[in-house]
Amino acid sequence: MKSAFLMIISSLFLMASSCHKHGPDDENNVVTITVNKPSAGQNVNVSNINIEIVYAATSLTHDIEIRIYPKNEPSEILYSHTEHLHRKNATVTKSASITGYPAGTEFVLETSACIDLNCELPKATKSVNFFQM
Repeated sequence: MKSAFLMIISSLFLMASSCHKHGPDDENNVVTITVNKPSAGQNVNVSNINIEIVYAATSLTHDIEIRIYPKNEPSEILYSHTEHLHRKNATVTKSASITGYPAGTEFVLETSACIDLNCELPKATKSVNFFQM
């Protein structure tokens, strides 16, 4: 019984310490975002958009968000993805499907990453514009 209790306490301690509030290093953390797909200005079949984004941090990348919307209607979010990474480097690959827009429609893929655990400091951001083929 005593060993089971110790195991439970140890497990709780490990879980609590895995995502902790970070200190002053967060203020110096730099997250670089590279959008590989779609590339800026690319003509894309928006019924099958391949997304590939690389996040690289000097410390850790925390929460990320990816959104796609028509350039002329930024409040109309057509695709949204959020994820808690808590890693130094990560490549995120996703796919999205958008229908009902004519050829030539311009879209924006916008992504952001928190540089600190609580997302209190300014986020790293990147956006690319692409077109419906």
